[in-house]
Amino acid sequence: MVHESLGHRKVSSRWVPRQLTEDHKKNRMGASLAHPLRFNDHGEDFLEQIITGDENWVHHYCPETKAQSMAWKHAGSPTLKKFKTSTRSGKLMATVLGHA
Repeated sequence: MVHESLGHRKVSSRWVPRQLTEDHKKNRMGASLAHPLRFNDHGEDFLEQIITGDENWVHHYCPETKAQSMAWKHAGSPTLKKFKTSTRSGKLMATVLGHA
């Protein structure tokens, strides 16, 4: 009845990596633009001072299955999104550092 009368269909959410705010995007852009300027000012000495690092949250939980995330939606409704950063049980921070 939901499908025939109301024009709804059952769909799954689309996974996206993480939800970034406009401030997050601006900060990333600012940092990306600052490196070429510093290289122009300091040359090779600037490159020797760079220490690369990466941090990653490691989640330990049982993710929702595709069938569990399905929901009814109308053809004109926006696409359903589910962000991977949701936690259910817990998470740990993994950090790796290295010199260029």
